[in-house]
Amino acid sequence: IDGCDAEDHELDEEEIENEVKEWDEGGKSHCGYGDSVHDTLMSIGQSIHKVVGEPSDGVQGAMQSVGNWFQEASYAVRDLKRGKMDV
Repeated sequence: IDGCDAEDHELDEEEIENEVKEWDEGGKSHCGYGDSVHDTLMSIGQSIHKVVGEPSDGVQGAMQSVGNWFQEASYAVRDLKRGKMDV
């Protein structure tokens, strides 16, 4: 990449991968889950945080990566159900 070293490029890709993305059809969940599932997962997370504390930056980043993976999987399932898979 012109004007950037490889390490900067890797950091940019990592930041993009860990970026919180909104679900494209709205709702509380970034992963496309219904409100009741979302509320249950958030309640479980709050209970865990009460016991072990807030996540470190590294753990927070990992959680965002996992959330983004679930979001992409949700998009794939949704599109498959609608018959709109671009393969």
